Amino acid sequence: PRGRAARRGAERRALLRAGVAGLAAVGQAAVAKEDRVATFRVELEGDDNGFGEIKVRLRPDWAPRGVKRFEQLSRIGDLEDAAVYHVTGQAAHFGLPASPSLEPAPIKDDIVRAENKRGTLTFKPSGMARVNEMFFNKEDNTWLDRQGYAPIGEVVEGMDVVDRLYAGYGKRPNRHDIKMEGNKYLDEDFPKLSKIVAVEVSA
Repeated sequence: PRGRAARRGAERRALLRAGVAGLAAVGQAAVAKEDRVATFRVELEGDDNGFGEIKVRLRPDWAPRGVKRFEQLSRIGDLEDAAVYHVTGQAAHFGLPASPSLEPAPIKDDIVRAENKRGTLTFKPSGMARVNEMFFNKEDNTWLDRQGYAPIGEVVEGMDVVDRLYAGYGKRPNRHDIKMEGNKYLDEDFPKLSKIVAVEVSA
């Protein structure tokens, strides 16, 4: 609907203007938002087909900056139709938008307050340009803790769906090409990738 698109456009412009400064006062306000659950609706594609849901309890007490950015990306629709583009036995990566757009400014790192265990959702650190890329840990990857990878939540339902995300392409999809062309590139060269249909965060 036109009103929804206009609202998202305004929110995107505000996010781009705010940049890092907009996250400077996350602190205690973010920690107060407890028990917020993000529901991912996923189109599995690949050899599995069908749809599934993944529910993630967001943990601003672990990573306030990462949770705030995740909620912003969800609200402006940047995760809708986004492909889960790198899937291995260790992790399933997503976050690059389906349609190329201006990127929000990178955010500062969070202190790593939780381990990268199976079932956690983790935001990539600033060394990887901390803008929108994140991943589900499919196994214990605690070696990432000392490299600055801060989990922002934990899967509370649907880990079986995470395990069914199409992994046949491994890390072959090129991140630069995804940023430049979005799903146009992926649909042509990697048509079996699972996609996130929508993400809703509970109030």
